[in-house]
Amino acid sequence: MWEARREKSDEIIRQVTMNCAERGMMLINIRDEINMTINAYQELYESSIAFGIRKALLSEHKKLEFERKIEKLKAQNEELVTELAQTIEATAKIERDATEARTIEIQRQTEELNTLKKANQLIKVQLESIIAPKRHN
Repeated sequence: MWEARREKSDEIIRQVTMNCAERGMMLINIRDEINMTINAYQELYESSIAFGIRKALLSEHKKLEFERKIEKLKAQNEELVTELAQTIEATAKIERDATEARTIEIQRQTEELNTLKKANQLIKVQLESIIAPKRHN
């Protein structure tokens, strides 16, 4: 299609050049300028298409990277949630054990205190019984 138009325009330019050389030269210059403009637009179009394709591929690559990163972070998050649950459970067990040990220690100390109070009372009674007869003498 372009080739047929080009041949027609060349023929018209040839005919005009036969009648008036200056007009023919002017038409040749115009034709050359139009061809250069069309070629420039075609190169620009092809370049912009290539740029668009590169950008699309780059964005697809980045998208895949981000999806992989999201999956990795989700897995890491699940691991941390599991670790947190284990830590909370271990902390609760330690607190229960400490409370139980504290309760047992308080009971032991209370029993020991009661035993010492009874022993003290017995010694006091014995001491008073030793001291008391001397007072009566």
